[in-house]
Amino acid sequence: MYLGLRCMSGVSKKDFCDCFGVELAERYGGVIEKWKAGGFLAEKDGRIFLTGRGIDVSNRIFADFI
Repeated sequence: MYLGLRCMSGVSKKDFCDCFGVELAERYGGVIEKWKAGGFLAEKDGRIFLTGRGIDVSNRIFADFI
């Protein structure tokens, strides 16, 4: 996740599921919702990505995925 989030395009929910055989929300739903609620992650067109605010604290966000 943290490698994918380093890219501006973020992480595709479909590609994640195809690669790992589990839905992104099933594996990381709590972490994603936590950071979305604070405006640090966003979702658009089936992709999860850092917002401008998220980029500023990206290392803290990445740590939550580990």
